[in-house]
Amino acid sequence: MRLQLSTNPVGFVHESEVFFDSMFEQVLDYLKRSNQSALEIWVIFESMKQQILQVADDRWGHPRADTAHIMAYTNELLVLEYELLTSETTNEETRSILLMLLSMVYYRLGDAEKAKQIALYARREFNRLRLREQLAFTDLFLALCSLELGEWEEAGDRCVLALHELPIDKDSLGVAEVWKTYAQILHKSSHTDKAVAALLLASEIYARQGEAARQVKSILNLSLLLTGQGDWHGGIYHLKKILPLCRQQGLQTLELEVLHMLSHLFQKTGQRMGAAGCQLRISQLVSASA
Repeated sequence: MRLQLSTNPVGFVHESEVFFDSMFEQVLDYLKRSNQSALEIWVIFESMKQQILQVADDRWGHPRADTAHIMAYTNELLVLEYELLTSETTNEETRSILLMLLSMVYYRLGDAEKAKQIALYARREFNRLRLREQLAFTDLFLALCSLELGEWEEAGDRCVLALHELPIDKDSLGVAEVWKTYAQILHKSSHTDKAVAALLLASEIYARQGEAARQVKSILNLSLLLTGQGDWHGGIYHLKKILPLCRQQGLQTLELEVLHMLSHLFQKTGQRMGAAGCQLRISQLVSASA
């Protein structure tokens, strides 16, 4: 199978997207070699799975990629898709993985509809081959695509499927990722109370797994939801609980985010001393990093 695809940058917005694209270059290099290793492509895929979730995280609340950026890639990606769907020499499992990689590239470029279409091909193969872990990731990915397309009900159904497919005792972090995504979907579909519960579940799993940065990010998202509901005291409660963890783990950037949010909420609730304390700590952190 001979696959060619240019890898020039296409309007990067976030550092995680640059990282994702550099990893896709590794995939292309692999495909051009004669001594192709199925194990190698699986290793790359496992790394890119986490990166595409980070891309999705970065895009929450930010503009999507400009569709004009897709144009230079369109024909080449269609050739790649045709090669994968018609190849008779590629191992079935490997072809399914490559289809998912292609799907993730479409998502990265902002074409959620095409990404969803390709992912559905891969899902059928994963289901037939009984690859439960890959099936769960694909359903989570399909939820992300549906989320971007405004298909809230389908996105929620995909998250429920992924939760059933992922055993929490074997892949706790995967389960937490699903709950975090499900929270976004529930919020978008105006089920804010359920979204809060989903983020709390994700945060608790991250805490048990020692994933401090992810735990803090979940609480920050939770505080935004609570603030949107006018529950300022609820936001303060969760942010104050997470603030010591930022200091213990040396997460200065996240600590600054927590402090800024806390300062805002303290001012909303008339707690001037609390707001002043936050501003003092912010000044100390900024001075230390200067």
